Amino acid sequence: MNNPINSAVYTTLENTPPEFMLLGSNATQGYEADAWALGLCWLHLLAVDAPYEEIMEEIKCPISLFRELCKIWCCPNDKKSSYYVLWQGALEYAPNVRTLADTLWRQLVMCGNIWEKLSENPVVRLLRNALKIKKQISKTSRRRRANNLGLKCFGELSGRGNVWDQLVRDRKEFCLLSGTEWTEVRDRAKGAGFEVLKGLLCADAGLRLTVRDVLQDHGETLFGHLRKGDDKLVNCEVVLR
Repeated sequence: MNNPINSAVYTTLENTPPEFMLLGSNATQGYEADAWALGLCWLHLLAVDAPYEEIMEEIKCPISLFRELCKIWCCPNDKKSSYYVLWQGALEYAPNVRTLADTLWRQLVMCGNIWEKLSENPVVRLLRNALKIKKQISKTSRRRRANNLGLKCFGELSGRGNVWDQLVRDRKEFCLLSGTEWTEVRDRAKGAGFEVLKGLLCADAGLRLTVRDVLQDHGETLFGHLRKGDDKLVNCEVVLR
């Protein structure tokens, strides 16, 4: 725990938390990655039919951004690069580069500003430049950030250009807070269920809910209705409907 991540963490690429792609080996191992994966499982349950990457299959990283990500991530001869761990763990197999780039883009689309709390690094700099960000988000208190839980839109940030325009179009459909394609998910999860979803899929790993948070603070609300009478479980699929 709290050690730099290694190549073994890149298994199911679509479940990779944003900090692993943004920071490479400067990210640390911890329960935050498990919380992100749990959030994606919860999203799958709420969506019922398919995991998010299948629902968002048509949402692709813009080709210009993809090419620039390749230059940063694909560094087989630079073992000192913080992104060499990505190469070792996933990117030696060429199709994985596209998968990881699409995953990063889909996280931007769903969650908004995924780099707000991160220090300057090559991928963060690339994203800002590609989106042609014109104004930085105003500083907010930690309490307010906790309330937003990372799933806000881009706040005061605005950009321009083709990549920004594509992001705006994609977010109209797939922003978790307001996208048209997640309307049924928000209806099924309204109340505590959606708060848990926001907390687990928080872009800021430091503010992400833990599994203990979910069980202690939301367990009865989320799972209590699965018990019926003499503690027999009801059909989960019926509950989700």
